[in-house]
Amino acid sequence: MMRRNTMLTTALCAAFLLGCEGSPPAPWSVTTLVAPGPFHGIHGLGYDRDGRLLAGSVVGATTYAVDRDSGAVTVALPAPDGMADDLALAPDGTLAWTGFLSGTLWIQRPGEAPQRIAAGYPGANSLAFTDDGRLFFTQVFLGDALYEADLSGAQAPRLIMEGMGGLNGFEIGPDGALYGPLWFKGQIARVDLETETLSVIADGFAIPAAVNFDSQGRLFTVDTQKGEVLEVNRDGGAHRLIATVAPAIDNLVITPDDQIIISNMADNALIEIDPDSGATRTIVSSALAVAGDLAATEAGDGAWIADVFSLRRVDGKGTVTEAARQYAGALENPLSVGAGAGEVATSSWSAGVIQRFDAASGAILGTYHGMASPMDVLPLGGEAVLFLDFLGGRLVEARGPQLEDQRVILSDLAGPVALLRDDAEHVLISERGTGQVRRVNLADGRATVVAKGLKAPEGLTRTLDGTLLVADVDQRAVFAVEGGGLRAIAADLPIGFEAPPGTPAAFIPTGLATLGDGSVLLSADQNASVLRLTPR
Repeated sequence: MMRRNTMLTTALCAAFLLGCEGSPPAPWSVTTLVAPGPFHGIHGLGYDRDGRLLAGSVVGATTYAVDRDSGAVTVALPAPDGMADDLALAPDGTLAWTGFLSGTLWIQRPGEAPQRIAAGYPGANSLAFTDDGRLFFTQVFLGDALYEADLSGAQAPRLIMEGMGGLNGFEIGPDGALYGPLWFKGQIARVDLETETLSVIADGFAIPAAVNFDSQGRLFTVDTQKGEVLEVNRDGGAHRLIATVAPAIDNLVITPDDQIIISNMADNALIEIDPDSGATRTIVSSALAVAGDLAATEAGDGAWIADVFSLRRVDGKGTVTEAARQYAGALENPLSVGAGAGEVATSSWSAGVIQRFDAASGAILGTYHGMASPMDVLPLGGEAVLFLDFLGGRLVEARGPQLEDQRVILSDLAGPVALLRDDAEHVLISERGTGQVRRVNLADGRATVVAKGLKAPEGLTRTLDGTLLVADVDQRAVFAVEGGGLRAIAADLPIGFEAPPGTPAAFIPTGLATLGDGSVLLSADQNASVLRLTPR
């Protein structure tokens, strides 16, 4: 009997990755603080041959089928090939979609598996079929061009024109011409596909994102920046405002009964709008779009969330508020966030940008472009930050009006993800490439390993009693670092969202933040939720 108890204790200790004597402490309780979202941001909209409403996510690399009445969401095209910035249906039932980050173009013929027919077109964005089955697509943001695709995939797409000004969510009109918004010019254009010439037919928009025709031949558009849904006047007069919603509208589709459905990427929302009355109905939405990195507020009463399309806060009761929203202001795709010195700083490795905000007012204090793959950032007060250069493997102190005065503190990091202030002289850094956490002296760059044996460490925090916690996204667990070993305090967590091809493994950083009541918040990137971990 004694041997059985000894073996059981050893097994439990091994299960919690801790060399120990006696039974390990019970794991922490895990509860949901902010409910999961149905998507990871939502973009392209369309219908398939069976009449299902489809919604595509770029960040989530998945296309979903959405029940228009109930809002129920199911996966239609799984990740990573299901990434869809836009979708289009051919007369013969062939479905096509664009992989924005992967630079790919896909089709799926009825009864067949998906087929990639083009690759190497970063920013592949909008697409549409003509009545005779020709397929056109554009590059936007990571390019600016219009192509005609070869549906067999045997030939490279044929370049039609370049430099239009961001020909985004376009549609083939009743006259066979292509109609679409010029994102960067605030205009709507018509492209004659026979002469391959472009002309502007409407102006006066802030950021027009997409257009579509209804069965009566009326042309509708959405203005991303203003949050407006409008009927376009093609004769030079005023456009008719139908409805106003929150900014960050990305696309629209017309239903078989001539209703408008729009996607809002910041709210994971699909909204149905009556074009005649302007009445709106939310089909589906969620409090968070993506749930990226976390940083505790300095007061300890909540945490900041880098939600990719917005900067948000969640308090200890789970109430989510918004500090800044992309397109409504100057916010630029935050993926990581840090707080300190009365400031909040966000960073985006994809955009190469760091931004500073006043923590109390939310006022933007500075935007800094051209930064080297910033994965996490910590404000130091004034025009100064610490940040991690993910691709360069560096810890950098940056100062000055443009953060141009940069000092490399440490340069041998392997995939650094999370940056945590430990005391006035030291920071902690998690490294995915080595599976360890290092403590770094800010004055001279001397580093010591404080945790090792992890697979993919990301989020870091210290509990109120000083225990270091690490989120390991490959093991889907949070570990306490104790006596040189690791003890799992929570496992089977919805973290470790798989990065799309061509993006860093730490695609959506997982964050940890300790609140003043001793509980710890965890951002769950697999389902866009926030969990609360509480010691038992």
